[in-house]
Amino acid sequence: MASVKELDDFGVIRRLLRDEPRGMTVTELARALGRTKNTVGRYLDILHASGQVEMRSFGMAKVYTLTNRVPLPLLFSRTAEMVMILDRDHRVLQVSDPLLGLLSLDRDEVVGKNLAYLPLPGQEVQDMVRVLVASLAEEMTETDLALRGDAERYLKARMIPILFEDGSQGSTVILADQTPVRLAEKALRESEQKYRELVEKANSIILKMDLAGNLTFFNEYAEGFFGFPREEILGKNVIGTIVPPTESSGRDLEQMISRLLSHTEEFQENENENITRDGRRVWVRWSNQAIRDERGGPVGVLSIGSDITDHRRLDEQLRASERRFRDLADLLPQPIFEADASGTLLFANRQAYQTFGYEPGEIQGKVQVLDMIAPEDRARARAGIERMLREGRHGREEYTAIRKDGSRFPIVDYSAPIMDGERIAGFRGIAMDLTAWKEAEAELRRERDFIDATLHILDALVLVLDTEGRIIRFNHACEALTGYAEDEVRGRPFWEIFLLPEESGKVREGFDSLVAGQGRLRLSNFWLTKNGDRRYISWSSTVLRGEKGSTTHVIATGIDITDHRRLEEELGRVRNNAVPSGPSNRNLGA
Repeated sequence: MASVKELDDFGVIRRLLRDEPRGMTVTELARALGRTKNTVGRYLDILHASGQVEMRSFGMAKVYTLTNRVPLPLLFSRTAEMVMILDRDHRVLQVSDPLLGLLSLDRDEVVGKNLAYLPLPGQEVQDMVRVLVASLAEEMTETDLALRGDAERYLKARMIPILFEDGSQGSTVILADQTPVRLAEKALRESEQKYRELVEKANSIILKMDLAGNLTFFNEYAEGFFGFPREEILGKNVIGTIVPPTESSGRDLEQMISRLLSHTEEFQENENENITRDGRRVWVRWSNQAIRDERGGPVGVLSIGSDITDHRRLDEQLRASERRFRDLADLLPQPIFEADASGTLLFANRQAYQTFGYEPGEIQGKVQVLDMIAPEDRARARAGIERMLREGRHGREEYTAIRKDGSRFPIVDYSAPIMDGERIAGFRGIAMDLTAWKEAEAELRRERDFIDATLHILDALVLVLDTEGRIIRFNHACEALTGYAEDEVRGRPFWEIFLLPEESGKVREGFDSLVAGQGRLRLSNFWLTKNGDRRYISWSSTVLRGEKGSTTHVIATGIDITDHRRLEEELGRVRNNAVPSGPSNRNLGA
């Protein structure tokens, strides 16, 4: 940077030249300043380079005057362009503020310095200036410069040779910022490359057709899918190569393609059968878009396709499965239904229509499940459905149902949630008509009541046991004899309560043989009552068998013969006492 003394000298030179409009030589200025001619000459070179003074030659003498033109420093400080002026030795005479900003230097660090030796702060700027200096040395008129720091920057340098008034040569260097253009070009190239890679490597068929249906583009995936190499297929018509004239269903694909090419907007999405080189029939879902020229007229069609052959096959299998499900559902004798989460019926089998009195088409999407439940049960049914949908649990409930004609009948409903992934989408169930079951239950109840009444009316002891000897039924006669209530003995083995220890083994052996297959068992044994009395019972036992012939229960009927046995014992004793004994009897017999 200039010292304070030099700045003062610059000011004195400008005042001397202002006071002497005709100009002054170096000698005159040196004498007036009291400086050497070399020092003054250097000052004048700087002022001349900065445009503050002009120099005219008169023979060997050089006369300096203040410039009357707009000073270049003023112009350079006002311009938005990156400009600098160099002498023939590449010393910087003038430089604009924007260029100083690019170099990250002050003006005093640049003006008067050789371009090659500027104290540049960064390696990126040094490399750029090095390229510029080399281009000036080779007398190039243009060169590309780049700054590759944190933020890339691209410049176009124009070097314009100039001739100074003293006849010396120099250069004007103008740097134009090309960064937006170059970045845009780079982005465009990258985008085009990505597009090409996307098109070529995409897992989709991508092709183009002209308006006649001839292929003009065929990506790599299309080659692999259809089996045609690009050089073989391009230029050929799609009909007969990758599109069969007629679909397996009988649809005229030649007519469809003709319509697609002329009215592409009608075929933005379509599915059709295609054919591969080896003759396989495949299904493709196509997205089609018209290709237009700069005037907006159609010139072809861009088609992007996805192989849906397996999907179609799965769809057909699913439809077949649904048909089998519906056929099977219609064969079932119970009503089957499906409903969405709101309770709207979506499906019902044939038996459901018959049971509830509806015609096909009257239920699906039109009737709520709760509409078929009696009003007094609807709140309970609604709560059960909400609980099932909330907790995802199966349910079993009995309700009174209502037919279309208003008649009522009992049902039991078995329902389960319909899962869509992890979401509960609705519920399905079976509604069984309990009318016959309820009637049978009532009949069974009447028969049971009759049997209970009969058992309890009988004077005989009646005991029903399971195969383990546990008491299931214990009639009133048993209760009266033993002093035990039925609830006290139910579920307990009879031998633990009533048998004498010395008789338990014999009775259990007989019971086991009866259960194992012996048809009937008759035996007599003592029973202990609740108060400790012994009663002698004569038992007759038989078994009940299940459908497979195995024993399910033992029924024993008994008669209390305690008094009868006591009389027999008394009679026996009497008879024994009445019979004579000893020799006299033998003599009588003789």
